[in-house]
Order: sequence, then C-alpha cells, then structure tokens
Amino acid sequence: MADSDSSPESTPPVDGLAQTAPDVAPAESSPAETDTGAPKSMVEAVHSALKPKDEVEAPPASAQDQDPTKAAPTSEKTGEQAVAPDELTEAERSQLKGRTKKSFERLTSRVSELGQQNEALQARVVEYDRVVDYIRSTKLKADELDTVFDIATTMKQGNPHEALRKLAPIVQQLQRQAGVVLPDDLQTQVNQGYLTEQHARDLAMSRSEAAHARAREQHSAQERQAADQETRRVTHMQSLVSTADEWERTKSGSDPDWNRKSARVHELAKLEVLEKGPPPSAQHAVEMFNRIYERVTTDLRALMPKPSAVRAPNGGASSTRSVAEPKSMLEAIRMSTRGSA
Repeated sequence: MADSDSSPESTPPVDGLAQTAPDVAPAESSPAETDTGAPKSMVEAVHSALKPKDEVEAPPASAQDQDPTKAAPTSEKTGEQAVAPDELTEAERSQLKGRTKKSFERLTSRVSELGQQNEALQARVVEYDRVVDYIRSTKLKADELDTVFDIATTMKQGNPHEALRKLAPIVQQLQRQAGVVLPDDLQTQVNQGYLTEQHARDLAMSRSEAAHARAREQHSAQERQAADQETRRVTHMQSLVSTADEWERTKSGSDPDWNRKSARVHELAKLEVLEKGPPPSAQHAVEMFNRIYERVTTDLRALMPKPSAVRAPNGGASSTRSVAEPKSMLEAIRMSTRGSA
C-alpha cells in the first residue's frame, strides 16, 4: 500500500482539467531570492559601477549575530525555548507531508550546524579585527610585517644565533640613525683631525633628525593627497549620480515606453562605466546616457509589429497612402489591432 503522506491529494476538476494540490503552499520569495543583481535605476547603475573594488558591503547583522551570547527567548511557564517567528510550531510540523517533513528536518539540522560554526568563528573574527586595526594604526607595510614575524618566530624557536644574524643589519641602521655609529664621511674627518668625535656625533644626530622630519613631511603630504583624491572622487560620483537621476526623471516623464527600456539602459550604462571608467564630467555622462538610450530605442523599434495596409471601407483595394510611424509601443499595438480588424 502506498504511503498516504507521500501521495499527492487531488482536488475536483475545474473546467475539465484535474488540478493537483502541492504538499505545502509556496512561500513568498524574499528580496534576496528574487533579486537578479541588475540595477533597478540609472542612479543604482552608476553608483554600483563607481563603487571602489575594495569596498565590500557587509550584510546587516541581526541582534543575534551582534551578540552571540544571547540565547533564544524562553517561555516563562514551561522553561522551553520559545519558537521564533520564522520557525514552525509542532502543530504546523505535524501537518507536513512525509517528503516535505524530511526536507524540513534536514534544512533545520543544517541551519543549526551553521549557527554553531558561526559562534565558533566569532572569537577568531574578534582577534583578526584586532590585528588588522593594529596594522592600520601603525601603518606597517607587508615586508616590514614579514621581517618582524620572521625574527619573532626565530627567537620563539630558541635559535638566538639566527635571530641575531637577522637583527644585526637592523641594529646597525638604528645605530647610524641615532648617531651611535658615525657615517663614513664623518668618521674619516674625525680620523684626520678635522672634527672631534662629539662634534661628529652631533652632526650625525642632526642629519638623522632632518631625514626623519623629511620622511614625516613626505608621509603627511601623501596622506593629504590621498584624502584630497578621495574627496574629489566622492564629489564626482555624487555629481554623476545626481545627473543620472535627473536624466532618468526627464526620460520617464517624456517617453511612454520608458518602463520597457529602463532595465536595458541601466544594464548598458553600468557595463560601459565598468569597462571604460566613469565619465569625466556631467556633460559626458549625459552624452553617454543619450547614446545608450538611442541604441535601446532602435533595438526596441525593431521588435515592434509592422503596420498593416489600410483597406477601404467598401472592400476595395488597399490605400497607398503612408501610415504614420507609431511613437510608442502602445500606439503600435493599437495601430496593428485597427489594421487587422
């Protein structure tokens, strides 16, 4: 005998067609499931294309993710965990069909496993963020970090001779910068009697301080330049986004077929910005939008139905007078309908 849970239930036929009821009514799709990734507006297309590559958008964290120590709420009467709004109750589970119930149980088990993995990763994420923040605050470069970790690892492994060998050039450089070891030219002048050793050390210190001051000033100038470039980039992006918004608002108000063209226009605009870079000015952006718009309009016009010949009311030969070209998709459909009537 077949399992009643796994066999589909039938409903009375409607208009001679038998309909089969599914096990569970399909759930409403969430925005994340239905989103195809295509830009929904000209503003979104430009903004998405102009976003820096290293800028990664993190999904919004829920209260549970922000504080993994918080457990699910419990019932005051029974002490059992309360059912979350997005979970099924025991009564609802009992109504599921056999195959659907098994699938649901597998999904629930997988979600539980992922939750445990997420909690285990929280501590690692905290430590990783701490290291990254330290590196950013000290402005250490990758090669400098490699040197520090290499020396520290060698010392930790109990190999002092190798650690000293790696530290020696660093110590010598620091001694020269601090004036403890005289540069070759100053040491030569001391040997020849032109300078006293103390005078030479003072000169070495002055040179070192001047070199450090120049390095700090150069670093500050680079930071200011980078900040100015970022400010100009953001300002330029805002200008392009504002121009795109105004251009689209104008087209949507003047073109009755804009809703049919908008998705393709957005897609082509984003692809061109990604391929060629952002337009250098608002005027160039408008020219790009107009060029893409004309291309989409031409492609759409080629898909419109051709106007049919107009026949005389008395059944005579068709008229040879030209028919006006439709100005919109709606007008083309109306003309086609009138011609075939």
